[in-house]
Amino acid sequence: EPAANKYATQVIDPRNIWITQSMMRDVMQYGTGRKAKSLKRADLAGKTGTTNDQRDAWFSGFNSSMVAVSWVGFDKFQPLGNSETGAKAALPMWIKYMEVALENVAEDNLNPPSGLLNIRINRLTGLPAKSDDPEAFFEIFREEFAPSTNKSSDDDDPYNPGEHESSPEELF
Repeated sequence: EPAANKYATQVIDPRNIWITQSMMRDVMQYGTGRKAKSLKRADLAGKTGTTNDQRDAWFSGFNSSMVAVSWVGFDKFQPLGNSETGAKAALPMWIKYMEVALENVAEDNLNPPSGLLNIRINRLTGLPAKSDDPEAFFEIFREEFAPSTNKSSDDDDPYNPGEHESSPEELF
């Protein structure tokens, strides 16, 4: 009789996984990976990468059934050229590969796990936005970290935070 499958204990909250994947899908829709929209799939997520001095460039992308990474660089530690980035040098190879690899693979968009909230947020304040706010966008939060819905972006001047709010910490 075959041995039963043994699985490792899950150590990452499924909500964190889903949020991270959502951010990486946005890279494909709006960011440095947007050339992959040519594949006409909504289930792809990924990230471009470029080292200092453009010595290495890569693109890592995935969906629910496949992961692929393309890398461009020299065996000797030398630059690729000034404009050779992950989006320009590595992403086109990844797209060409995935055109073939995903040819007969159905799209599979993962459903969000329970415990996530999709809230309209004001860009300037980071607080829940009013329904007529032209600067609002939707953001996903774990329930326990969602901004208070008791306060809206109209309660404070976004350019002059009140004494009860902390100012951003200076990094440098």
